[in-house]
Amino acid sequence: MALEFLIPISLIVVLLLLSIKLALFSSKRSVKLPSSPWKVPFIGNLHQLGLLPHQSLCKLSKKHGPLMLLQLGQVPTLVVSSSEMAKAILQTHDLIFASRPKVNAAHIMLYGNQNMAFSPNGEHWRQMRKIAVTNLLSMKRVQSLHGAMEEQVAHMLNKISDASSSISPINMSKILFSFTNGMLFRTILGRSFDEESEN
Repeated sequence: MALEFLIPISLIVVLLLLSIKLALFSSKRSVKLPSSPWKVPFIGNLHQLGLLPHQSLCKLSKKHGPLMLLQLGQVPTLVVSSSEMAKAILQTHDLIFASRPKVNAAHIMLYGNQNMAFSPNGEHWRQMRKIAVTNLLSMKRVQSLHGAMEEQVAHMLNKISDASSSISPINMSKILFSFTNGMLFRTILGRSFDEESEN
């Protein structure tokens, strides 16, 4: 007799819990999200990007509209493929989209995102930008590097002219990489980048 009485009560409790869960789930889903293509657990929509992501995104936006929500791994990503919508987002909601993503590794290694690259948009980031513009990007600082820039460009042009005298093709990637390294070394360390010293 007691067992027959417990079965209906347990069914009522299970139905009550399911209705509560559905009510909570529907209240969370009440936010209207943009359309999204089907996704796979863990990787989301990464499998749909392919070797040419820009073409894949173009095809997906033709199917799902100019405002599309993709799940790239565990990161939800809003894809805007309409110039009007992009203008509206950048003009009216610029402060929301100007902030940087919160990365746990950066938070741990960079003292709570206190550097300029990962700091969230706010007063601290504005102060960091002001310091960078004043000390690194001022006209006086750029003009002080003018001689080093001319020297590095002349060095790069000499490498290109030496390489063009031979029959073999010129590896421009290597020359431009060397030029960039040379500029960075001269700007940051004050001395030239010597490739021969690495070998």
